[in-house]
Amino acid sequence: DEAARIVKPGGAVFLYHLPYWAIRLGYAMMDSLTLRHWIAVSMKNGFVRGRRLYPAHYALLYFTKGSPAQFVRPRVKPKKCRHCGQLVKDYGGYRSIIEEKGINLSDVWEDLSPVRHRTTKHRLANQLPSLLTDRVIQIAGHKDALLVDPFVGSGTSIVSASTQGMRFLANDLSRRNLAVWRKRLLNSCE
Repeated sequence: DEAARIVKPGGAVFLYHLPYWAIRLGYAMMDSLTLRHWIAVSMKNGFVRGRRLYPAHYALLYFTKGSPAQFVRPRVKPKKCRHCGQLVKDYGGYRSIIEEKGINLSDVWEDLSPVRHRTTKHRLANQLPSLLTDRVIQIAGHKDALLVDPFVGSGTSIVSASTQGMRFLANDLSRRNLAVWRKRLLNSCE
């Protein structure tokens, strides 16, 4: 409710969660915001889940208050074979265009990996990959706009926002998380 209240007309709200919670929280947000996209973010790790299917994605819900003031459709590089370097798809005669301009980003993001290695992870709990927050900023952010992250965690969204010249407000219940993202932001500015 508070996110919907404070976002200005044309502004965006992104909700990143497990599908179970995204359905519930997203439904509640649809009372005051417009759902633009359900983005499936593939996060494969293969853990057994008892009597359930393995959850291989997170949900990234993209809402706006009215028509979006800013919307950019990012392009991604086409997949190439790691052995021969050739494109893995034919693209039906549009190969030269695809190689030059890339592919429009879809609502299934399979090119992200969980941040798990100790050389890139800044805290013990989950951490968003910077490519995810960079894309969110690219889609709906712009220079001098304001990003608000009330659950800042390790600060990935703040680092992405600051590198794009955005202003930001952030908070977290954990003082440790606040220290982590402050340090991370200072290191990214060097």
